[in-house]
Order: sequence, then C-alpha cells, then structure tokens
Amino acid sequence: MRLCGQARTAVRSLKYLLRSRRSSDTGPFLATVRTLVMAVHVRPRGRVLVVDDDPLVCDLVTSTLAEHGYYAQRAADAREALYLVGREPPDVVVLDVRLPDISGYQVCRRLRDDYGDAIGIILISGERIESFDRVAGMLLGADDYMVKPFVLDELLARVQRLAKRSRPIARTVVAGLTRRELEILRLLACGMDHIEIARDLVITPKTVEKHIEHILLKLGVHSRAQAIALALQQEAVDEPTVVSLMSIDGGRKEAVN
Repeated sequence: MRLCGQARTAVRSLKYLLRSRRSSDTGPFLATVRTLVMAVHVRPRGRVLVVDDDPLVCDLVTSTLAEHGYYAQRAADAREALYLVGREPPDVVVLDVRLPDISGYQVCRRLRDDYGDAIGIILISGERIESFDRVAGMLLGADDYMVKPFVLDELLARVQRLAKRSRPIARTVVAGLTRRELEILRLLACGMDHIEIARDLVITPKTVEKHIEHILLKLGVHSRAQAIALALQQEAVDEPTVVSLMSIDGGRKEAVN
C-alpha cells in the first residue's frame, strides 16, 4: 500500500515513539496513530512523475507535491522515467528537457505516441529559451513549458490543472463512455437531477434519461448511485464534488462501499 506524505510522516513518528518506549506518555502515541489512520484514507489528488537529473530539484518538487496531496515519484534520466511510466502511468510528468541519456523532447514525443493525451506533460528548461524552442516543445506534445528557476506555487497550479484533465479514464471501466455521457455522469455526481442537467447542457430531459440508461448499461450497474460510486472509485469524478448518495435515485438509500 502506498502512503501519502502525511501518512509517511506519521509512520516515521510512530516508529520513533515505539523505539523510545515511553509507555507512560501515551498522548503523542495516540495522536500519531490518529493521524496515520486519517492519512491512509486520503486518496492522492493525482500521480506526478518528476524527471530531472538534479537531485535538489527533484527533492524540492516531489516534497512540495507530496505536501499538497499528490503522489510524487522521481526519475534521474529518461530510461528510468519511461520504465516508471510503463509500470504505472502518472497523471502528469514534469520533464526536464536536458537529461543525461536522451533529450526531454524525445521523451515527450515518446509519451505522446504511446499514451496520447492521457498524460499531462510540463517541460522544464534550465536556461532562457527562444520562442521557437517553446513552439517545438508544444508541437511534440507538451502541454506547458516553464523555465528554471520557477515559482513552486505556479508549478503546483499547472500540475493541478493537468491532473484534473488527465485522470486515467482510458484505463478504467469508464473508458466506454462517450464524452457527453461522462459529462452527464459528472453532473450527476454534483447532485443535479435530469431536469437541471438538461437545462445546463441545453438538451431535453428525455435525452438526458436516455444517456443515463446507456451509462448504467455500459458500466454494468443498476442505479445512478452505483454509477457514481464506480466513477469515484475509478477517479473519473472528483471526490470533493460528490454529494451524498442518499439523495440520488429518488431519495432511496443505498450502501456504497
């Protein structure tokens, strides 16, 4: 099981407290256990791979991403990066253009050829670049381009934007949904009924109901609540926006694990 940054910190604290063997002082121990229990239930906001041969840059960026709820990995060269992506594709890759083995531009093109738009790519350059270099990066498939030194808050904002866009829907059961069906599923997760969805998408309520029927059939579920639960599990919708499933399906209560 992979742990988020908060959980890893709690585990380290717990190990320290156990080694100290201060059985009389249970306050810190219980507080650490409470933090750990809460942390392991927090799903990362997204998976980010940081590719840079500078260990200081990798440390700074990955630790910052972890503090903001992302599961961040690091790679020092293109070969390691492609191996990690092949093992479990991330939502976003922060990619230095100058790597010790092959160019970051080549890695960018390889990722686009192999994964299409499923992975967001931010190219990072260590020097002042000309406009044609930026254009070349975009033509090879990069979504964004930043120059060192960069502001971490700005990088976080760009990662957040791409992570939301690049959720790995193509690798889930939800892959069979059309763009319109996925849009309707997300609106259902926000608590809208078919009338509100029809008004929002400028279509008829009957059309919405037909789309919902197709969604349930494709996902192999029998209710809207089950469809939303599956989409949440597969990260096709954002957890903070999901409303109580008790209010869905005409107020009928359903147990959702």
